[in-house]
Amino acid sequence: DVLICPSLYDSYPCVTIECFEHSVLPLVSRGCGSYRDLEGIDKALVIEDRENIDEWVDKIINLNVTSKKDKHTILSRAVKFINKEFV
Repeated sequence: DVLICPSLYDSYPCVTIECFEHSVLPLVSRGCGSYRDLEGIDKALVIEDRENIDEWVDKIINLNVTSKKDKHTILSRAVKFINKEFV
């Protein structure tokens, strides 16, 4: 599953961090304030050009076919980040 946040501007949509708790990977535009944090977790979670529909489609497909091992790695990085920043 992938959570898509294509915002033109959103200061920090918490749902983009909360979704990790449910093993859902977020995909955000650079208009989301959380994009820097997510980029630090994995660059595959951030869209460079929010107007580029092909980039959205490619990244959605890639995140959906991510191996269990790679998804686990991303989720582990997210948990470390959350524990460091929010706990």
